[in-house]
Amino acid sequence: MRHSETIAAERASTGTRQRKTAIIHTRFSASEALAVDLAAKQAGMTVSAFLRSLALEGAGVEPFLNDDDRLIFDLLFQELRNVRLDLNAVTRMAHRDEAKESEALRLLTELRPVVAAIGIEVKRLAGNGRGNRRRML
Repeated sequence: MRHSETIAAERASTGTRQRKTAIIHTRFSASEALAVDLAAKQAGMTVSAFLRSLALEGAGVEPFLNDDDRLIFDLLFQELRNVRLDLNAVTRMAHRDEAKESEALRLLTELRPVVAAIGIEVKRLAGNGRGNRRRML
């Protein structure tokens, strides 16, 4: 078992939060400190909580997205996949009926890349929640 898995398992087994007694100092330039402060505010967190979450996630101890978040993203991705399949079927039907100039076909053609882009973004966010906070810096 990796060290981070041991820490996570220990946290889960106790069922309670441990008192935060360890202090870790980090040096930042003035501009870096300002960027961290702004990013923490944008995330709705204190600077301490923001940096702690980044450090714990980076160590593989505590992911940014929890299991429920990932489940929701996965369900959204699957639903978008189903919509994409339905759009493809409607598009094939419209082509078969030689309705290439129809309003429905035009709308379907415009909608397909939008749905694909949303699906790609949902999948990216579900797999890499930490990127959001890191891009804030």
